[in-house]
Amino acid sequence: MGSERGEPAERPVHRVRVSPFSIDRFEVTNDEFARFVAATGHRSNPERSGAGWHWDGQWREVRGADWRRPHGPGSSIDGLARHPVVQVSWNDAVAYC
Repeated sequence: MGSERGEPAERPVHRVRVSPFSIDRFEVTNDEFARFVAATGHRSNPERSGAGWHWDGQWREVRGADWRRPHGPGSSIDGLARHPVVQVSWNDAVAYC
């Protein structure tokens, strides 16, 4: 795990042991996550904090980016109902599960 050329927190390359875990066969789609939000009222971490993160050669914080607007204001998931949901945190994934 890790990278010699990545961010400081990613260094150095090292071995890790991962305990057994369960994983679903397919990614959670935007449509599935939207149904979860409608049923529970869940607000994702990026929605609560007001910002998400976007990779464009480097990670950058984007104000207003969340699972409905993955690249920030002006973007949307229209036409992407069956695509994997993005801009959700580990905490959001646990809530969904």
